[in-house]
Formats: sequence, C-alpha cells, structure tokens
Amino acid sequence: MAADEAATRRAALIAQLEREGVLHDPSVRAAMLAVPRHHFLPDESLDRAYANDAIATKFAGDVSISSASQPTMVALMLEQLALEPGMHVLEVGAGTGYNAALLRTLVGPTGRVTTVDIDADITAGAREHLASIGITDIDVITGDGAAGYAPNAPYDRIILTVNAGDIAPAWFAQLKPGGLLLLPLSIGPAQFSIAFARADGMLRSRSLQPCSFMPLRGSMGDGAAGARTITAAPGLRLMITNAAAPDAGQIAALLETAPMPHAITGVRHGWFFALAFALADTRQTRVFAFVSSDDARYGFVGHGYGIFDNPGGSGTIIRLADTMDGTADVTTLTYGDAQTGAWLDRVLADWSARGGPRVQDYDVTATPADAPVSTSAHGFVVRIPHWQLVFRVGGT
Repeated sequence: MAADEAATRRAALIAQLEREGVLHDPSVRAAMLAVPRHHFLPDESLDRAYANDAIATKFAGDVSISSASQPTMVALMLEQLALEPGMHVLEVGAGTGYNAALLRTLVGPTGRVTTVDIDADITAGAREHLASIGITDIDVITGDGAAGYAPNAPYDRIILTVNAGDIAPAWFAQLKPGGLLLLPLSIGPAQFSIAFARADGMLRSRSLQPCSFMPLRGSMGDGAAGARTITAAPGLRLMITNAAAPDAGQIAALLETAPMPHAITGVRHGWFFALAFALADTRQTRVFAFVSSDDARYGFVGHGYGIFDNPGGSGTIIRLADTMDGTADVTTLTYGDAQTGAWLDRVLADWSARGGPRVQDYDVTATPADAPVSTSAHGFVVRIPHWQLVFRVGGT
C-alpha cells in the first residue's frame, strides 16, 4: 500500500510539472516516474518527499549546506542537459543521490555516471539511498568538486547541482569536444543555469534559466563570495555577501538619512537580471543586499533590493509592487548623494533599449580570461576569474 501511495504521489507531482510548463521531454518524465524520490529522503513524509519543494538535508550551524533540489529545477536542468543513452556523465554535488539516479536512468545500461561530493557522510548517504533502489554501479566519489574526477574522464556531460562563481579549468579539460557543461553560475546577485557546449577552446551557451542553488564548497567554494543574513542595526537586516559584510554598519548609517523617493511605472519583469549583469561589472564598487526593515526610520517597512556605493556615500533601495500583466511598478529610495539612483536609471534605460530581454533571450560565449573579446552594440562582458562571459541578445 505504501508503494502504491508513493507512486500515486509521484505521478501527481509529474502531472503538476507538466501543467506548469516545466516538464516536456518524455524521457525525463519517464525517469522521474521511475525513480522513487522518497527513498532518497527517508526521514521525510511522503507529503514532503513529493512536494515541489527543495528540502535541506545538512546544516552547518543554522546554514543549510546540502539539499534535495526542487523537482521543478531538477526537471528543467535535466532537459537542458539533453542526455542520450550511452553517455558518460559527471555530477558535482551528490546530495541525496536522487539526481544521480535520474542520470543513471537516462543514460541507460551502456552509460556511466560519476558523482562527487566533498563530505564523506553525504557520499555515504547517497550510496545507501542508491542501493536501496538497486543502483550499485554509480561511482560515488568523496572529493573536491572543482577538480572534477579525472580517472573517469572525458565526459559527454558535466552537471553541477551547486552554484559556482567560476568555471573550473578541470571541468573544461574533462569535457569532450561538443559535450555540454551545465552549471548554476553566479552573475552579480543572481544565478543562472547555463548549458554550455565546448567548441574551439570556448564554451557557447545552448540555454539559460534563472535558478537558486547552494554554493559549491572546497577549493573553489563560496568563501568571501558567500552570502549571509546579518542584523545591521535594530530593525534592519541585510542578506549580503561576506565580502561586503564589513560595510554593514556604513549601510545602516546611510539608511538612517532621509531618502529621496522616485517612482518608475510599467517596468517589464526581468529588470532584476539587468541589475545582476550591471552589478557583475568588476570595474564598479557597488554592492548588493536584500534589505528587510521593521522600522520606518530607515525610510520604509518591509523588503527591498539594495544597491550601495559606500565610498561614494550613496545607496538606493528598490521597492517593487508586482502586477499581473507582465509589468511592475518600482519605487526607488535614494540615500546620500544621487549617484546610485542615477546609475540605476541608466541601467534600466539601457536594458529597455535592448527590448527588455529576459535571461532566456541571451546567448553567452565563455572565452579564456586572457583572450581578446569583442561585443556588438547589444553585447557586454562579465569577467569571472578564469573566463570572460560575452552576453548578447540572441540573434544580434
């Protein structure tokens, strides 16, 4: 009876993903129906195991460092990965082992799956969960994901189920020519699941999706780039990068000054990605924080998106009133001098001039950090440690 109930709930989850336009590929659908997710979450109820939610599975203090990904994101990424029977796949971020089981199902008996995680207890749990459904031929490796796993290389596909701020040289080296690397990549304050194909010493995107994943740990881990929530002052909380956290006191002091409000109406959804691209520009000093205020002395009560230029003594909070017609009304509150407010106006104007593209409308080419790059009128460059990412609106 329990098996029948689990199968019914699994089918209901798959039907939900199809209704929501997330799941299209029949092979991915079959794999998600075949692999019992609850076996990989043995401490959760069937309700939880088959809810369309991410489930945290390991904590460091009160910070979650490993999880079972949301089924929506699992389905989207498996479709981005475009797996075929017989392929060799490397997964960075073993987690519960559920995604590795799906990969194994999709590549079939002639394929091969290797999954790597940095923590021995996580890999031991993944092996146990996989064995519980009869899968014993996946190589589950304890190691630093940034190094990939050279003994089983080269790979047709490499997938990360953790967020990275760079593309490790090992992943590129271990990927076959024409193979796909799929990873959640940080760009400014946002993350994008990008499927890159390797060709001619470069990586060219096949698809982009917005996403949200826990950070990669190890030699290329979050470190200074990780995010945390801090109480900057009574009634004021900031979710901010570790690198920017020392500026929290300056931000709090700035927000106690009187803001200058400015209303922008009819901004199309997708503006946040334009902001993310702009903040990824390493030539400017602005930092980003999600801001929560319980006290009107900070100029507002509730939540907002904050951009701060502490050396310049300027900051702007973006307050968003969503509508249902594909547009949004934005109110900005600028503190200190007007530089961040003027900068934000230029960012939104530039994005609007490009036609207000969604992240899915962009093509991305990754070239080595020391290679010359060129852009068109509709292109721009985001620099990460080992690569330069040239973003262009598709077809330009």
